[in-house]
Amino acid sequence: MKMMKTVRKVFRVIPALLVFFMFLKNLNASDTIPSHIKIRLFSGRETDIIFFSAVSGEYSAEIYPGGSFRIKAGSTAVITGYNGRLALKTEGEKALLSDSVIFKGITGFDRFILSNNDRTIFKYSGDFSCYPDLGTIKLVNNCDIEEYIAGVVKAEGGNGKKEEYFKTQAVIARTYTYRYMGKHLADGYNLCDATHCQVFNGITDDDMIKNAVQHTAGMVIVTPDSNLIISAFHSNCGGETSPSEYVWLTSLPYLSGVKDPYCTGSKNAAWEKKISLDEWKNTLAANGYKGNSDDPRKFVFSQPSRMMNYTADSFSIPFNVLRTSLGLRSAWFSVFADGDSLLLRGRGYGHGVGLCQEGAMVMAGRGMKYEEIIKFYYSGVELINIAYAKKVKELKK
Repeated sequence: MKMMKTVRKVFRVIPALLVFFMFLKNLNASDTIPSHIKIRLFSGRETDIIFFSAVSGEYSAEIYPGGSFRIKAGSTAVITGYNGRLALKTEGEKALLSDSVIFKGITGFDRFILSNNDRTIFKYSGDFSCYPDLGTIKLVNNCDIEEYIAGVVKAEGGNGKKEEYFKTQAVIARTYTYRYMGKHLADGYNLCDATHCQVFNGITDDDMIKNAVQHTAGMVIVTPDSNLIISAFHSNCGGETSPSEYVWLTSLPYLSGVKDPYCTGSKNAAWEKKISLDEWKNTLAANGYKGNSDDPRKFVFSQPSRMMNYTADSFSIPFNVLRTSLGLRSAWFSVFADGDSLLLRGRGYGHGVGLCQEGAMVMAGRGMKYEEIIKFYYSGVELINIAYAKKVKELKK
């Protein structure tokens, strides 16, 4: 009988233990969130020589195979490609050959600048690795994620804006960062520093941007079921954002398109471009158009609000294809006859999907908070800490 009572007590305790361990799992959820990120630097450039200069702290240069030495603030190392390897030269020392070089910060307050043969100079924090790679040098910065996000906000959002706008851009950048952390894992890093991922020109000393990142630390944008969204943005929507399917052929409920009264007075809200009839017809023909009319009026088309396709007779082509083919500022434009040519009158700048930066700047200037701005452009979303967001499995590109 005592044995039976003991068994019953154990079974009564088990559910409570399960709840307790689940609580501990949630309590430690943030432990699985990476605090650092690997960014490929100078990714859009062929780099055959790089100048590394320590500006604060101290670095240990680890040379593979074998060897290491210290680089103090004010010292510079030159790295160049040599017969499929790297040659490293510092002041007062002989040149060394290696398969890779890793510069590791020692003090925790380590900063360095990089410059290359086109004299581009940026400032970075954290560690820095160099590898020979198909005739160029692969440069990878391992840095704190929040410092990286502040740098992205500076590069993507500029400076001199209201802090609520910088908070908005910080949450967007953080959402993108965590959603696409695996984008370049097969290449040995997480993201690149170009528009293929997010533009990153090093860390920033702008106190307002750093405060905006700190005040939104960990915050990301998710769908109602806690999935990280595609946090798309563009310069100016012209008064109406585009549904995602008009650009990427995939309909997403939080990128359904909204009327935007805030950006219409901004500098990129409207544009015009005159184009010859031959160029227009050649562009259409390259995409399957069979007509051969010499009357510009044949191609007149009105797009009072955003539409997916331009049509001429029975021919149809996505406006986004025309935008890309002709190098236009946006896909929202109407076509007018102008003598023997055509006049394109358009609105907005960029793909038009997601947040409109110039509209968000106006909203922030009117005292609106970053949460309100984000929820205006991304329909039905929530803002939560990254520790409670679901991981999204993406195909690596």
